[in-house]
Amino acid sequence: MLSEWLENFKLKVSTGKRAKTTLIQWEDYVKKLKNYFGQREITSILYSEYDKIITHFETVLNLHTNTSAHLFKFLKRILEYAVSCDYATKNPFRTIHVETVEQKKIYLQTEELHSLEGHTSPLKEHNISKDVFLFCAYTGFSYSDYKNLTNKNLITYKNRQFIVIDFRRKSPIMKRYGKSIVPVHKKLSLLIAKYNGLDNLPMKKNENSTTNKHLKFFWGKISVTPQMALKNARHTFSNYARKYWRLHKDTIQIITGHANRETKTLDMHYLDENLETLYAHLENIKNFWD
Repeated sequence: MLSEWLENFKLKVSTGKRAKTTLIQWEDYVKKLKNYFGQREITSILYSEYDKIITHFETVLNLHTNTSAHLFKFLKRILEYAVSCDYATKNPFRTIHVETVEQKKIYLQTEELHSLEGHTSPLKEHNISKDVFLFCAYTGFSYSDYKNLTNKNLITYKNRQFIVIDFRRKSPIMKRYGKSIVPVHKKLSLLIAKYNGLDNLPMKKNENSTTNKHLKFFWGKISVTPQMALKNARHTFSNYARKYWRLHKDTIQIITGHANRETKTLDMHYLDENLETLYAHLENIKNFWD
């Protein structure tokens, strides 16, 4: 029945009623539910299994509490579909509401980012990990975005360079909204040149945990919370863009890929229109490129 529901959703995507990015997310949710149910029919689940299934999500699948809650809500959606199609007489979890927990965003302040730029470690791997963090802080990319970058993502528009990617990734489950157009300012340009292009950026095959272990050397040096990690670099970018460059919210949305979420592909009309908007705004920002 999970496959049937997914095929129906794909049909809605093909007719433009639902977004492709939502389909990508739902496909991953279906895969994870199949991990729990195996050969069992989803309609065989009982109310008494609630604790067991949440434990499975958080321990076996190693999901964050909020991701687990979203997956459970998706399960309820599927069970409601089963009832509507007479595959089941009731949804046993209909009255259960799982709340997500509020997460405080952690990021480096402008002064802290500048301080990090000036610190070095006697160990090469520490400094390379710092470069990865800085790259993500300069672009708003997550580590998974970073790992997929190649020289093909680099374009030139009116003598300025931009990194363009179609669909950004926030995590293995949640794909971001896409169409990210990142200007290659001076600091970013120097990092790209240091490693001879996007193809050769370091640590693309490493796990986040390895990079975070290396980064701990710097957090004590610049007196930031030890909870700071590579994942916080993309939030650092938004803060830096607002407070240091004074970029407008709409400009930041184009750069981070939050603008025009319904655009299904990176078509040339979208790219040209937003490149011109971005270019025109950034040309008026003093010392942005240099």
